[in-house]
Amino acid sequence: MRTGAPMLRLLATNDALPPARYVLEGACLVTAKVEDCEPTRTRGPPQMLEPPAKPLLTAAEQRAVDELNERVRALVPSDTLSLEAIDEFVRGGSSERFSRAKSFEVETAFAAAKSTLEFRTKVKPARIRPGDIPRALPSGCWRWAGHAKDGRPIILVRAELWRPSEYDVSEYVRYVAYMMERNLDRCPEGVSQQIVLFDLKGFSLMNNNMSMLRELIAINQAHYPERLSLALVINAPPVFTWVWQTLKGWIDVNTAKKVHVMSVGYERFLIEHIDALVLEEKYGGARTREYPIPPEIEEPPRHLATDGAANKEGAGWLSMQPSPSSWQGRAGGGKGVP
Repeated sequence: MRTGAPMLRLLATNDALPPARYVLEGACLVTAKVEDCEPTRTRGPPQMLEPPAKPLLTAAEQRAVDELNERVRALVPSDTLSLEAIDEFVRGGSSERFSRAKSFEVETAFAAAKSTLEFRTKVKPARIRPGDIPRALPSGCWRWAGHAKDGRPIILVRAELWRPSEYDVSEYVRYVAYMMERNLDRCPEGVSQQIVLFDLKGFSLMNNNMSMLRELIAINQAHYPERLSLALVINAPPVFTWVWQTLKGWIDVNTAKKVHVMSVGYERFLIEHIDALVLEEKYGGARTREYPIPPEIEEPPRHLATDGAANKEGAGWLSMQPSPSSWQGRAGGGKGVP
């Protein structure tokens, strides 16, 4: 059996990863399913990063979206339900996302929307500032990692820099909310989803906090539906299989389909969908500088400001940064829009 197949069989036997995994062998993509463990091969890289075309709403679906919007608009503000949160939801076009996430079942979508409004009233994600996360943010665990070729903003999470013992769960919740809000601010017009790249190099059980991981999953699933395009896990150590046994019980079916683990070949996969000038060298690209720690905004190299010449660092900067106006929020997915 060729390289890759034994590993896929082992992982499938342990039932440690999502239903489908991808490993690149040369020019071939090997896919293994847990239920049958029979690998199939297709030519070329996986297309997981290609955003699916959003289907047009049927008349019935549009009625469901409109009804949800009106029910949210009719909510009476209270100590646990702020007018600001309600206004953000209605103005931001969140009703369609929540409706899609709940299969256009109005009652279910309304319950989910109300839960998110209560979360936003309590945590105030759009108002979180670096000073509110003084220990988590400077760690550099979460970073801006540029944009995919189609414009989707990317967050890089480096497990080796995670220090969960240095702050409590409440700060971690603010950290996650801050990063989600600010990364969605980086969406260009017409883009409403993001990519999260988890680099598990250096991950260990001694430097882990399951309560925080549960909050990470809960926040993204419950309060930012239809915002995740792909969660790609790379460099996962063997111990991650044991952690995954618990995590997968907290992830719903739709989210699980977006989570993928690539043990080998991820560099080729990433460079297919992220410009080499944006992708760091250690991930297969040409960028020599580490990604910035929010809220840092990189300045263009001095020679770019004078003569406009492009090099691998300068072009990477041009692709990395959102326009200043994007920090003001936009209806498609900016600040304050769940």
